[in-house]
Amino acid sequence: MAKLDPALAAVMRTTCVPTLFHSGTRSNVIPATAEATLNCRLLPDEDVPALQARLVAAVADDSVEVRMDTRSPHSPMSPVGDNAVFRAAKAAAARIWPGVPIIPRQSTGTTESAMLRRAGIHAYGIDLFALTPEDARTAHAPNERVPVASLQPGAEFVYQLLRELTK
Repeated sequence: MAKLDPALAAVMRTTCVPTLFHSGTRSNVIPATAEATLNCRLLPDEDVPALQARLVAAVADDSVEVRMDTRSPHSPMSPVGDNAVFRAAKAAAARIWPGVPIIPRQSTGTTESAMLRRAGIHAYGIDLFALTPEDARTAHAPNERVPVASLQPGAEFVYQLLRELTK
């Protein structure tokens, strides 16, 4: 598979990143064991056992044990395509940003979407603001920002979307 920009890869395919490391007991003692925890963001149709096999192959060391919680909690994908939400979003976007397509993608952030979908509630996230790659990299950082020029169209989109959904 071609190498993607990390930000693009995070919304186009399953990604795993190390988030926790545990080893050693003192700064002057070589640890006998080490453990790394990976946080994987899986696409809705990801084959979890196949992902574990890819991680084992990537480690490529039989002395390293790779354990993974392969129980995938059933969290069905919210429908995309021709449904009320997508029709409303397309209509609202056409008014605010003519010609801009509405496409589904995986979020890089944590949301309640999986829990809502498990409860039978369709959940969608909507990007309201046009961001440059530099703006996007500041998400949740001390210098987080949204271009001022994006605020009014984003607010207008929400208004138009709600008008469409309440017709």
